[in-house]
Amino acid sequence: RPGRACPSLPPTGTKAIAGFNTMQSNIPSGKIAFVDEILATKSNGSFRVTGHLASFDASKDVATITSTESKGKLQIRTNLLEDFPFKIGALFQFIGEFNAKEKFLRARVARNVDGMDTKLYAEAIKLCRKHGRLPM
Repeated sequence: RPGRACPSLPPTGTKAIAGFNTMQSNIPSGKIAFVDEILATKSNGSFRVTGHLASFDASKDVATITSTESKGKLQIRTNLLEDFPFKIGALFQFIGEFNAKEKFLRARVARNVDGMDTKLYAEAIKLCRKHGRLPM
């Protein structure tokens, strides 16, 4: 099927907002983007981003991620996530709403994607964009 090879499929094995049924709502899936692309965005929006956990402050519900494809660090607000095992250095994918004014992503979904080949993932995203199968 067209688009099946692109990494824009809905995530599986995710940790979603407690008590929130996403099957009955119109919540956007999040545009796939790299850390630097999100930080350069001038408007609010829903994004899916992947990066290594650089820091996590449980008392403030704030995590910071980095990625090999980007130079910047993205702040992730985690207050909507429940009982998620944040391990420094682990590879995570977050889906949430980006606040362009304050430059943070409020995560509503998070999943550990350790073992994912990040170079191949980035290449797949770039190829899908090149051939018009993935917006951004």
